[in-house]
Amino acid sequence: MGPLEQPPARHRAAARPGGAPWRSRSPAGRPRIADRRALRQPLESRPLATRPRRPGPLPGRRRQLPLALLPRPLPRADRGNIGRRASGAVPLTDGAVGAPRVALQLYTLRRQAEQNLEAALDQAAEAGYREIEWFGGLWGRTAEDLRELLSKRGLGLLAAHVPLSELEADPAGVMDTYRALHCQVLVCPWLDAEQRGDGCRAHYMELGRRLDLLSYRFRAGGFRFAYHNHEFEVFPFDDGQPERLGPDGLHALVSCRSQEGWGLELDIYWAAFAGSDPVALIRELGDRVRLLHLKDGLLPGLPEERTAEQATSERWFRPLGEGDVDIAGCVEAALGAGVRLFVVEQDETAETDGAPERDIEVSLRHLQTATAIGAATAEGDAP
Repeated sequence: MGPLEQPPARHRAAARPGGAPWRSRSPAGRPRIADRRALRQPLESRPLATRPRRPGPLPGRRRQLPLALLPRPLPRADRGNIGRRASGAVPLTDGAVGAPRVALQLYTLRRQAEQNLEAALDQAAEAGYREIEWFGGLWGRTAEDLRELLSKRGLGLLAAHVPLSELEADPAGVMDTYRALHCQVLVCPWLDAEQRGDGCRAHYMELGRRLDLLSYRFRAGGFRFAYHNHEFEVFPFDDGQPERLGPDGLHALVSCRSQEGWGLELDIYWAAFAGSDPVALIRELGDRVRLLHLKDGLLPGLPEERTAEQATSERWFRPLGEGDVDIAGCVEAALGAGVRLFVVEQDETAETDGAPERDIEVSLRHLQTATAIGAATAEGDAP
C-alpha cells in the first residue's frame, strides 16, 4: 500500500488485514464503525455497536432529578426559627409527638375585640387559653405592638387566618408580618362567592393546585399552610361523575394535594352540618388533617334543608358539649390520626345577649374533663 493509499493517520492503528472495516474507540469506549453500509441492514442483523441506544444516563453516572423537583432549602434567616412562639421556643408538633395544644379562634370574641382588643385578649387568657388563632390582620397596630399585647398576657399565636386574595397577592409580606408575631401556621379561612366559582369538581381541583403552590412557598419560608372548610365544600356533587374523582369539594381539593403540601383545618360542625360524619371523615383523611376546628351546635332537619345563614340568624351554635356534634369522638379520632393542634370556635352565642367569655370557658372545661385531651394534657403542659 503506497503513501496515497494508506488510511488516515487516526485509523492506522486500527487497520485490520483482509479489508475489515477500521474501528476506533470513541471517548466513551464504544466502537465506531467506518463501514456505514452496516447501518442499512435490518436492526436484528446489525452489529451491536450500530444499534440505537436507549435514552438514559451513561454507565457509571447517576440520574439527576430536574431542579424543580429538588427540595429547596429554607432561607438562611429562617433556619432554626421553626417552632418558636411568643411564649418560648416550643416546637410546633402536628404529628404524633407532644401534648395537644388548644387555642381560641379570636373570631369568637370579634365584637369585644372591635371595641377593645386588649379586653378581648384578657378574656381569652382569664378563661384559661394560652394560645390564639388570629384573624382580622393587624387591627390597626404594628406587629411589634401586637406581640407585646400577647406576651403580657402569656399568649402565643398558634395560627392565623389570612384571606386567600392576600395570601396569593403578597405571600412574602404575609410571612414577614406573622414571622414577627412568631406565628407558625397560615390558614386560608374562607372562599368568597367569586372564589367558589361554579362549585364544580374541576374548579375545586384547580383550587387545590393553587393551594399546593402556596404551601411550597410558605414551607420554604418556615411556615405550615392549611385550608379551613365550611359547609359548601362538604355538600356532595350532583354531576353524575364517579365518586373516585371526589364525592364533594373537600375531597376534590385534597386529591390535588402533594405529599408534603398543605393540610386541612377541619371544621367538624360544618362537616356535620353538610351531612358528613366528622368522626369517620377524620379517620378517612388521616394525617391530611393538621388542625381541628372544634365547634358545636344544633343540627335540625335534613342537611339539604339547612343553610349557613339560617344557622347564624337562628343562633344554632353552642359551647362544646351542648350541641349535636360528637366532640369526644372527634377528639379521639383526631388524636389517633396524629393531630395535636385544636382550635375552639363559636360563631354566635345561643342568646342575643349571651356572654361569649362564659361560653369559651365552658368549652375549654369540657375538653379538659370530657374528652381525651384532658388525659393527654395531664402528662404535658396544660393548654
